[in-house]
Amino acid sequence: MAQGFAGNTNYDDYVDRHVFGIRDEAVISPGLRSKSWITKRIGDNDGNEWEIPFAYGDKRIDFLEKALNADMTLNKALSISGVSATLVPVYVDPAIIDTTRKETPIVELIPRVAARGKSVDFNRLTALGTTGFQAEDSSLSESNDTYARKSVNVAFLYQVGRVTGPVRAASAEYIDADNLEVLNKTKNLRYIEEQAILLGGVTQSTGAAADDSTSAPWNSAAYVGLLGQQEGTSTAAGISNLWVTSSNVVDVAGGNLALAHIRSAIQQAESDGGRPNLIVTDLQTITIIKGLMQEHQRMVNTTEFAWGIKTIEIDGIPVIPSKFLSVTTRKKDILVLDTNVIEMRVLQDIVFERLAKTNDSDKFYVKCYEVLVNKAPEFCALVQDYL
Repeated sequence: MAQGFAGNTNYDDYVDRHVFGIRDEAVISPGLRSKSWITKRIGDNDGNEWEIPFAYGDKRIDFLEKALNADMTLNKALSISGVSATLVPVYVDPAIIDTTRKETPIVELIPRVAARGKSVDFNRLTALGTTGFQAEDSSLSESNDTYARKSVNVAFLYQVGRVTGPVRAASAEYIDADNLEVLNKTKNLRYIEEQAILLGGVTQSTGAAADDSTSAPWNSAAYVGLLGQQEGTSTAAGISNLWVTSSNVVDVAGGNLALAHIRSAIQQAESDGGRPNLIVTDLQTITIIKGLMQEHQRMVNTTEFAWGIKTIEIDGIPVIPSKFLSVTTRKKDILVLDTNVIEMRVLQDIVFERLAKTNDSDKFYVKCYEVLVNKAPEFCALVQDYL
């Protein structure tokens, strides 16, 4: 659409302002303006056109045409439509956002102790023989103590990865494909380890989520976690449980959780000789606990322990949440633990090894040989089956 200027004033304003950036109060040389005019038609990329009058000999017309042409060229170069779209490269951000990330505090908080064979064997003193008071010069018979031998097999955990030659070559300027694959497999192995510590082998309809134990990576070669060892019941896929009876299980029976349930679990563990020093639960339950505590006190105190972890505490025992425990109604759990009797027995800690090269790819695995052992479930407790 053609647009015109009404007179010299509009022309001067347009050229002075838009070409030279001269404001109204600036002094302009009279030699730049003449009484003899020519009209120049100039357009832009948007289809607009102007009929601009210029004086003979006015050099500003050259500047204006160059400025408009430069602007049109720049717009074409930056355009992502039409033919120009093939000229604009796409740059992918090298920072990959990990939406699977989860913290694994239990792996770090459970003591790791070296294993000396393919099984972990230990003895438990279960009863003390008593002679007691006797009459003067009575015959003295010995009293025998009672011991029990327990044994559990070490489990072998693997994660296998592979990077093909073409992928390595094609992604070289974007990421290190080998390092990324090793990182992801190592991270996932740690996630499986954290989940197994808590839920390994559990099949109960209440307590833990059933799907945590019946799908991969759980099979007959896995080990039973803290929840299964505390409940002492049969486990998934034929995994042998170290314990066949439950210890200090507080069953809320589908009711609302109260602080009395947690304190009852602590009391039962202490009565059996335990010294609970850690409570583990899910993200929803820890919120419920905060609400229950605020009913009795204005502020919920926090404590800091183990590498700067800040959390609440109940009766001096820190409570930490796990993202691996279920938040489903009646499948939530509170584990009251005495970590002095819980060990991760490690035959081989996490290592990286390459597999045989049989084609145009590099295959590897990360592995760990370990088994979780709660030597005295009586020193621990469990609260389960609450809303």
